[in-house]
Amino acid sequence: MSNTATLQEGQFIVQNCRLGYPKLYVAKAMENDPTSKPRFGCQIYLPKTDEATKAKLDIYVAKLVKEKLKNVKPKSKDLCIKDGDGEDGDEHTKGCWIISANRAEGQGRPQVVDRKNKAIDSSEASTVYAGCVCNFMISLYVPKKGNTNQISACLEIVQKVRDGDAIGAPRVAAEDVMPELGEDEEEGFE
Repeated sequence: MSNTATLQEGQFIVQNCRLGYPKLYVAKAMENDPTSKPRFGCQIYLPKTDEATKAKLDIYVAKLVKEKLKNVKPKSKDLCIKDGDGEDGDEHTKGCWIISANRAEGQGRPQVVDRKNKAIDSSEASTVYAGCVCNFMISLYVPKKGNTNQISACLEIVQKVRDGDAIGAPRVAAEDVMPELGEDEEEGFE
């Protein structure tokens, strides 16, 4: 792997994590929240065994708390990193940290690439799904607007590494469940 660029302050590469709740090609607002604006994003399931990456994130979060939040640590709900074994987790996040990373619609969608850094376009979107293993580039920051005692993660790049066990219900094929109708068969209302 050839990395010639240096990451900017606040940028992190998070490797070999499962992808959750991907909104990578179409920005979506949160359901049942009329004030929510459409965003791109995902959850990143960082294994708790990756102590080195978690330590780097914790050090930067502590720096943001000290420098930007006047030593007032955000409440759990206002921090982009949560415990997957806690109340925010489910059976897919056990043994992981959950990093919620988003990107405002106005910033454009995150880059989504394959192992060779070739763009995966929207026609191939189904190859990047909840449960596949990816590398991520995120940026941690304190938002300038809204809740000023919050630490967020911006999703910059998603690199698919390999397939994984899909999260969620499998998609049903029409031919498996729908009846075949002849040309002269009419069903329904008369």
